[in-house]
Amino acid sequence: MKNIISGLAAAMWLTSAAAPVVTEVSAAQNPSTGMVEIRYNLSGDDAIVTLDDIFLNGVSIGPSNVTAVVGNVARKVAKGSGRVIYWNPRKDIPGRELAGTVKAKITAWPTDDPPDYMMACLCGTNSSNNVFWYSSAASLPDGGLTNPVYRLSRYVMRRIPAKNVVWRMGVSSVTDPSTAGDAGQFERGAPHYVKLTADYYIGVYPVTYGHHRAICGGVPAASPSGSDETPIATIENGMNYAKLRGSNAGWPVNGHALAGNAYLLKYRAAMGMEVDLPTDAQWEFAARAGTRQKFGVNGGTDNYGTQAAPIIWCNSTLPSDKRAYPQPPGLLKPNAWGIYDMNGNVFEWCLDQYDGTWTSETDNWYANAWNQQTEIVDGKTVYVDPVGMFLNTGANTDKNRVIRGGSVNNGSNNALSSYRHMLACDYNTPNKNWGGFRLACPVPTL
Repeated sequence: MKNIISGLAAAMWLTSAAAPVVTEVSAAQNPSTGMVEIRYNLSGDDAIVTLDDIFLNGVSIGPSNVTAVVGNVARKVAKGSGRVIYWNPRKDIPGRELAGTVKAKITAWPTDDPPDYMMACLCGTNSSNNVFWYSSAASLPDGGLTNPVYRLSRYVMRRIPAKNVVWRMGVSSVTDPSTAGDAGQFERGAPHYVKLTADYYIGVYPVTYGHHRAICGGVPAASPSGSDETPIATIENGMNYAKLRGSNAGWPVNGHALAGNAYLLKYRAAMGMEVDLPTDAQWEFAARAGTRQKFGVNGGTDNYGTQAAPIIWCNSTLPSDKRAYPQPPGLLKPNAWGIYDMNGNVFEWCLDQYDGTWTSETDNWYANAWNQQTEIVDGKTVYVDPVGMFLNTGANTDKNRVIRGGSVNNGSNNALSSYRHMLACDYNTPNKNWGGFRLACPVPTL
């Protein structure tokens, strides 16, 4: 053994006296195998433990070079002494041997306050062992999100810092049509203030043919692009809203409960978490990533790009022969929270029923909303955790569901972060709007 490695330990502190603490970090490298054994003690509560970086002679080698790790890491670890992480530097940095002083940065996260990135490996039946945690996208193994495996058999979700943030949802103006994409948006997305009372996780990518195949063992209809890396077209695969959540699942009355015939039951079983579609408000908050521009991508922008330099996928940035199917997610730049393709590429189902109109900020658009709570903040009405309408009168008033984000076959105006559109929950006629979906879930307590 060689290269004694001292440690840098970090803990995420809460008010609890039993907050997890990492101590006595040390390591050594086996000269034959090249494996580095990083040992530590964990006191206080059980914790999610992440290995975030390695410092060689005081210089970070970068989280993306510290991903080939196994052992008591990237998952919940029981408190105690002698916990071990095995790191393979010869895989992460081929041809390079460690020399000099090496330190490992380890973070202990309380089990009710987990890291920013959660990854479900869709490759086994024991869902409790399929979930892994990382402090950054750079720490994801096997080259990170650029590896096709993340579009095929691993589903990565990003924690969204939404708790108690008051923000303005909807278009920027009720008097300037250019901010809305089309005049009808004044009846569908006029500005109003919203507060979500909890963080949540949302998929970094929309669900692909590969994800669905890994969970369900196949897909009803093959991808028209010929690649499982593209977002799955729900309608063309008989997976409309009603089939995703099951017939008569009853959002919002029954909350996140699913009917017995729901596709998403298989997703929950495979991933070990209560995944569902996001609400309309959750979708837009994640898409904006703290910005107010038309598109949340690339730190916020009002520009959708060109065919030579696309910023989003829409019918203005794709040649006509490529508008017939979505593109693999992750090829363009993400938004500020590392989420890809919320603007453009594929329309995405949301939980909310679609109805209600307004033409000014003073209209009570949520008058028919389900159990809607409000607060007054700085003289403005703030809607708390909106879950959309509950309409139970008329022939079809409870069938339309919100879809968001635009698609490759639509104009850039449909891809605005504020743009709201709809399809009937049981819509089953193949079309070119490419309704897809991405998953969301509450922050789990492990």
